[in-house]
Amino acid sequence: MFDVQIGGLTLSHAGPARPDANDGPLTWGRTSEQSYDIYLADRTQHLTVNGRRVVLQPGDFTLAHSASASTIVADEPHAMLALRVPASVLRAYVRDPERAVGVCFQGADGPSRVVSLMLREMCRMVEGGALSTVGNRLLVSMFQAFAACCDLLEPHPSVSASSAAARRAQIRAAIDARLRDPELSLRSLARELGLSTRYIQMLFNERGESISRYVRNCRLEACRRELADPACRTHSVTAIAFRWGFNSAAHFCRVFRARYGTSPSRFREHALAHDVPERASSTNTKHSLDRNRLAWIRRSAELSTPGGKLEIGASEVIQP
Repeated sequence: MFDVQIGGLTLSHAGPARPDANDGPLTWGRTSEQSYDIYLADRTQHLTVNGRRVVLQPGDFTLAHSASASTIVADEPHAMLALRVPASVLRAYVRDPERAVGVCFQGADGPSRVVSLMLREMCRMVEGGALSTVGNRLLVSMFQAFAACCDLLEPHPSVSASSAAARRAQIRAAIDARLRDPELSLRSLARELGLSTRYIQMLFNERGESISRYVRNCRLEACRRELADPACRTHSVTAIAFRWGFNSAAHFCRVFRARYGTSPSRFREHALAHDVPERASSTNTKHSLDRNRLAWIRRSAELSTPGGKLEIGASEVIQP
């Protein structure tokens, strides 16, 4: 058995292990980190990977989430070779790794054979002490071959679209939770979620959005609401802007005017001037809002913002 670090990756060889029907199936280790495991079998093995059953023949391999337990059942003593890969590293090569989770890649032919042979060769090189010299170069070639394996999978558009939508929802939730944080940036989001910056940008670009514009517009909308709120009348424009993650009053005024067609001060003056006090009717009490004020605010919110260089907190993100 061994565990070898190659950069930020871990190559592990466990076994041989004797399955025992009385002890139940074997379970590979779990971690809370955002990463994937590539399992390579040396015997016929039955795996349950993320709830999906897969049968591996000698030389076959599959992909699993390292955060989930993978159950292994074999008919004879066996060893298991595993390569643990950070999610951000794998996504630099494979656009949608989720498609490959629980898939049996047959190591007998095609690019799957290349991946299988390289994993086994790296295992032998560990014992000879040569892997530390050329390990990184071999991993790059192996990931390129694995990407080719994934490209040859049958397309599942609905699954892929569902996975992308779930990821976008996850990213938006993380942004909403940190909207007031002036240090919020694409890089910090990627670190928090265990994703690559390129992958996050790709998810938003597919919908005709940019993540920097999304963050900025969310902050502007929050500021707009507070500027129009009589309860925030005593809060300065700068205080409201800084509360919602902007760190430059001049920048905030510039992007606010670009989006809503007026300055923050003028917007607030007009919105509060048209605020109508509560009125009591003869039969019941109602809260009424001036329709002109409401319509003016809505028209302002519908104005679009031109693209370009956008600021997120203390750092700027420039879309490629």
